[in-house]
Amino acid sequence: MNHLREAAKQQTASLYLTIVSIIQSFALGFLLSWVKDAVEKSTLWPLNAQALCTWLQVIAVFQLIVMTWHVNVNNAVIFKLVFYQSESAKLLILRVTGILGRFIFAARFTKPA
Repeated sequence: MNHLREAAKQQTASLYLTIVSIIQSFALGFLLSWVKDAVEKSTLWPLNAQALCTWLQVIAVFQLIVMTWHVNVNNAVIFKLVFYQSESAKLLILRVTGILGRFIFAARFTKPA
């Protein structure tokens, strides 16, 4: 039983990092598609106060995506935690609510065409 636990401990970090990376890549992909749509609608390029505010929001969301991934990588690599089912569910719920929050944020602050 100890051998199984040690094997799970060694594999958990890589599995966790893979899942976190997939979720973060979805968030980054959504951000990039939102920027592409904003560029096509000419919301970002005539540099005015609204465009500057939008660029600052894009930079802030990008930084949040990178920082979230970085913190999770450090926690998984340094501490070599074994995540139980309840902890994994909590983390997944936090990730999903974060992604939904980005969708809602983008939908709320995007002008209709």
